[in-house]
Amino acid sequence: MRVILAALSLAALSACSSSVPDSGAPADAPLGATPAYRGFDGAGARASAESGVETSALPPDGNAPLPATTASEQAPATPGVVSYALSTTNAVGQKLYRRSIFALPALAARNCAEYPSDDAAQEAFLAAGGPERDRLNLDPDGDGFACNWDPAPYRRLAARSGG
Repeated sequence: MRVILAALSLAALSACSSSVPDSGAPADAPLGATPAYRGFDGAGARASAESGVETSALPPDGNAPLPATTASEQAPATPGVVSYALSTTNAVGQKLYRRSIFALPALAARNCAEYPSDDAAQEAFLAAGGPERDRLNLDPDGDGFACNWDPAPYRRLAARSGG
C-alpha cells in the first residue's frame, strides 16, 4: 500500500511541474552583477534629462563601464583597519576563531571579489561583527583577517615609527 501511495505521489508531483524550455538567450545580468551595476529602466535617463546632463557618451544600455583599479589606486586604509592591525599579534592563517562548516574558501573568494580592495573587505568584516563573527563569510580560516588582508604592513610601519 505504501509503495502505491508513493508512486501516486511521485506521479502527481511530476505532472504538476512544468518544464521551461531554454531559449539559449543570455541571462539579463551576469552572475556577479549587483544592483549597483544594473540600469534602472529609464530612471537614469529621466534624471539626466531633468538635470541637463549629456548621456550620449554612455553605451546604449545607459550603464557606464567601471574603471579597473590597481593596487596603487585602491582606497587608503581606514583608521578601523589600522587600529585592528596594531591590536592583533597572530599571523595570517593562524586560526583563532571558530567558523561554520559552511565557511568554504571558494565561497569566501567569491564574496571577497565584491569588494574593491582587501582593506574595504576587512572594514566590512569588522563592521559586521568580525572577527568573532563572520556573517559575510570573508574569513573562512578563522584568523580574524578577511580575504587576503594582511596586517603586517601596518605592524612594520608602526614598528619603524616607534609606535
